[in-house]
Amino acid sequence: AEADGVVSPQEIHQLQAEVTKSSSYNRTLRKAGFVWGSLFSLAEQFNRRTTFIAAYEQAKADGKADPYAFATKAVEETQGIYNKANKPNWARGAVGGVVFTFKQYSISYLEFLTRLPRREQVFALALLMLAAGAEGLPFADDLDDLLDTLGQKLGYNWNSKREKREFLTETIGMSPEFANLLLRGGSAIPGVPLDVSSRMGMANLIPGTGLLLEHTKDKSRDVLEFIGPAGSVAQQAVAGMGKALEGDIVGAGKEMLPVAVQNALKGADMLQTGMYRDRGGRKVTEATEGEAFIKGMGFQPRTVADIQMRTRIVSQDNELAKAKESQFAQKWAEARFEGDQDAEADVRADIQRWNERNPEAPIRIKLVDVLKRVRNMKT
Repeated sequence: AEADGVVSPQEIHQLQAEVTKSSSYNRTLRKAGFVWGSLFSLAEQFNRRTTFIAAYEQAKADGKADPYAFATKAVEETQGIYNKANKPNWARGAVGGVVFTFKQYSISYLEFLTRLPRREQVFALALLMLAAGAEGLPFADDLDDLLDTLGQKLGYNWNSKREKREFLTETIGMSPEFANLLLRGGSAIPGVPLDVSSRMGMANLIPGTGLLLEHTKDKSRDVLEFIGPAGSVAQQAVAGMGKALEGDIVGAGKEMLPVAVQNALKGADMLQTGMYRDRGGRKVTEATEGEAFIKGMGFQPRTVADIQMRTRIVSQDNELAKAKESQFAQKWAEARFEGDQDAEADVRADIQRWNERNPEAPIRIKLVDVLKRVRNMKT
């Protein structure tokens, strides 16, 4: 199994890189890359070897004619096949391969899930839920985006993540801690210092599901989802060039660094300042030495993840209210500019309807603001 690449498929890629020197002509850099990837390699081998041994022993116990073939199939169906043959034709070239980089695992997981008998499917989803919570189940984020889009288009201040928490705590009567445990899994267990739900979850599988959301002004993130990791690199490049043009050469260099290096620098900054800061340099929360180490290793400290989650929920409500207010004010101004009294009445009726449906997020538009827009339109 080792020689055939069943339990150590990454060794084949490493040998190919060594022969072609595609990784680097510098021996030191190649060694550093090997060490850097060794932990990922170790985890991959552990999963594949334990699966192979368990399947092989089971095949012998069941008296199967070819235990090796049975064990090999078990590894391939549960741990995946990561070569070009197991990709669509469009994903086998240089461009398609980059786009498909982090999608092959999620597709393999869904294929594995569909092959399982019903009882084992429940077990697999229960394990995933234990690690990442209900919000980490397959397509959970995609469904949230769909429901948010429909709710917002129908004129409601709908926020799926907020609604789920309110349903569990206010309607069913769960404690906030237990509701958080149900939704976020292992990350919400008392005493767990780091956020694992974002790493273990399969929630966001369909790219671009947030394009029609009214509360998001910047759609670039959803567009970049279509091109995978290349989109993140492009986003880093744009941010780096922006800082370079402002004269911040050091900041530009940091933006262009690999994510792992950025995490290490972020951990060092937390250790030095005793706080976690956002991209704008503002304090988010105080940070301990342990949390700085966790961030330096590439994980998000749980305290930071909890604050960011609550902030995203509140921010969505605020941004939606601002977006709807701006839409109503613009429509009102256009109607006033064109002298269409019926259209003005329709806008005022829309505002009243919004306030009746969403008493927690009322919209109040002053006539003076509408007249200011009209004056700008006449200029």
